[in-house]
Amino acid sequence: SPYSAAILTGLTAELSQRDYHLLISPIQVGEDAAPLQRLLRSGRLDGLVVRLVEDSPATVALLEMIAATGMPCVCIERPADPRSGFSSVVVNDEAGAFDAVAYLAERGHRRIAHVAGDRRYASAQAREAGYRRALSASDLPSDEDLIVCGSWAPLAVDAALETLLALPEPPTAIFAASDSLAFRIVEVARARGRR
Repeated sequence: SPYSAAILTGLTAELSQRDYHLLISPIQVGEDAAPLQRLLRSGRLDGLVVRLVEDSPATVALLEMIAATGMPCVCIERPADPRSGFSSVVVNDEAGAFDAVAYLAERGHRRIAHVAGDRRYASAQAREAGYRRALSASDLPSDEDLIVCGSWAPLAVDAALETLLALPEPPTAIFAASDSLAFRIVEVARARGRR
């Protein structure tokens, strides 16, 4: 994804200025941790940046394993479990969503849809909360028909956009829960002759 590429590009640029190299080791939550444990104990690493793509408690075991090694670690995207003692760099999802939707309202849009992410994730919940808060702050009603999708999969946008465009009063703007969803919305809208 463009988001992941930007993270890796930024990390690589910063580390190379300090004569360090980036080793990428993707792991899934629940995956056998033995290979990662061997890597952590190999002496080849000076520190870790862990992109947490799942919320706690799913990530607790991973962070406990890293903490047991004494390896410096910073978590990104989602906050680390406080018991790990690791710092975190996170986005304020609710504030970002609020700002985006408030911008659309300031531009005169009165029917703003939301293509939501997977609501099992705190980031999707926070972005939807920011969307709703911005509508309220702009004196716009919250119309449940304008909130669709509930998935991070870009291809889920096709059906969501079909639903929105079939409404008797379709939205004039759409706030997407992720860049990937937004890119797909633009692609599908253009194919249907919409801006």
